[in-house]
Amino acid sequence: MSFRPKHERKAKPQDKRNAPKKQGEGSSWLIGRHAVEAVLAKGKRDVIELLSTDQQEGWIKQYGYRPAILKKQEFDNKFEGRPHQGVAARVAPLPEMFVEDVLESDVLLILDQVTDPHNLGACLRSADAFGCGGVLVPSYNSAGISDVVAKAASGALETVPLVQAGNMNRAIEKLQKAGFWVIGLAGEATEPLSAKRLTGKIALVMGSEGEGIRDLVAKNCDDLAKIPMSGSVESLNVSVSSGVALYEVQRQRKFSKK
Repeated sequence: MSFRPKHERKAKPQDKRNAPKKQGEGSSWLIGRHAVEAVLAKGKRDVIELLSTDQQEGWIKQYGYRPAILKKQEFDNKFEGRPHQGVAARVAPLPEMFVEDVLESDVLLILDQVTDPHNLGACLRSADAFGCGGVLVPSYNSAGISDVVAKAASGALETVPLVQAGNMNRAIEKLQKAGFWVIGLAGEATEPLSAKRLTGKIALVMGSEGEGIRDLVAKNCDDLAKIPMSGSVESLNVSVSSGVALYEVQRQRKFSKK
C-alpha cells in the first residue's frame, strides 16, 4: 500500500522505457524524525509504508499522511534496537544524479572514498548547512545510501544532491571544464585553505578517513590546501574537516560581498 498526501493527485503512469534511473535497489527503511520528515516535506520519492507511535502521529498528519500505529516495543523489535524515535518510513530510492546535474552550483564537495556511512551523513549535513550545491562520491569504495547515512544527515539526504561518479577523475575534469577551481585538502599542502581565493566556482576534495586523497585525484586538483592544526592531534575527522572547509568558503564569499 502506498501512502500519499490526501491532497495529492495520482500521477499518470510513466512509460517505463523513459523512467528515470534510480539509486540503490528497491525500497529502503528510514528511521528517526529528521530523516522521515525530510522525505515527507520534500516529496522527492514515494512513501511506500509509514509507521509511527501514537506520540508521533500528530506531526505526520500535518503532511497529509496517515501512518500505521505501532507500540514502542514493536518498533524496538522491528528495528532491532536502533534509535528510531517512534517513526519510520519505507521509501522508494532517490532519482539518480549525474555530474551534469550540479554544474550550475557555485560550491561542491567531493568525498574521495569515504567509507563510513556516519561520516557521509555528517558531510551531507554540513553541505546543507553551508549552502553546498552537491556532494560527489565514487560509485565504488564509498559509503552507499542507507538508513544510517539518512539518519546521520538529519534530513540533508533529501536536500543536497548526491552524485555517485563512476570515475572520479573524469568527474573532476568535467567540473574544471565547467569553470570550477578544484582544491584538494591535504596535510602535505604548503598553504592553509584561508590563504586561497574561494569566491568563484569551487569544488573541495576531502580524502578518506585513513588514506586521504588518492594520488591521482590529488594530481588532478587545481590546487592543494590544508587546515592548520595547532594541537597535538595530526588530523580531523573527514566530516569535521568538511564543515571547517565549507565554512571558510562561505565566510570568504560573504565577506567579498560587503
